[in-house]
Amino acid sequence: HLSKGQHEFVIRNEGDAPLQLVALKKDRTCQCTGATLASQEPVPPGGEVVVELSWEIKQENPNFRHSAKIRTNDPNNQVIELVIKG
Repeated sequence: HLSKGQHEFVIRNEGDAPLQLVALKKDRTCQCTGATLASQEPVPPGGEVVVELSWEIKQENPNFRHSAKIRTNDPNNQVIELVIKG
C-alpha cells in the first residue's frame, strides 16, 4: 500500500545567538522525502520555527526509513536529522 504523509517538527533556539537553519535537497534520502522550513529567517534566541517533513512511499516496504537533514550554524549541532519510520 503506497502512501504519503507529513509531520511537523518544532526547532527551538535555546542558545543566545540567532540560529540559522537550511534544508538542502541533497540532504534527503530520496526525492520523495523533503523538509520545508516555515521561515528562512534566522531563529532568534528563545524563538522557534516549524519544519514540515513530507514523504511518499512509492514501493511497498513494511520497514521504510526516510530522513532529511537540517543544517545549522550551531557549532555543537551542525546537522539535525529528521527521521520517519514505518
